[in-house]
Order: sequence, then structure tokens, then C-alpha cells
Amino acid sequence: EDMPARRAISVPVRFVGDALGESLLAVPGVVDLYCTGGFVTITRDPGTPWSAIEPAVTELIEGHKAR
Repeated sequence: EDMPARRAISVPVRFVGDALGESLLAVPGVVDLYCTGGFVTITRDPGTPWSAIEPAVTELIEGHKAR
């Protein structure tokens, strides 16, 4: 399944019903995301290292792509 064309997700109301968005924003340290076509941009809390976010985010995106 392809990702939806464009969406910016940062406010809880805006990602309700978007399985990938809900899952990514539930990762501790992820504060915002932008998805379009074939890429996802993640914004993290400055106090959270990428190493704490990357494994969960990668697993979620790979799982979404595998569907």
C-alpha cells in the first residue's frame, strides 16, 4: 500500500484514524512528523537522542511498507 499523497501530522486531532501517524507520534521523543509520497520527516524533542527514536520509527515504517 502506498503512503497517502501528503499529510502533516502534529496535533492529536489531525492524526486520529491514521495508523502510521498515530504510531509514530506515540514513540517517546517524537513531537511532529510530515509524510508525503515516499518519505517521512520526523521532528524529535531536542532532549531525546535520535538513537532512542530510530529503532522504533524504523520498525513502524518498515511494517507499514510491508502491508
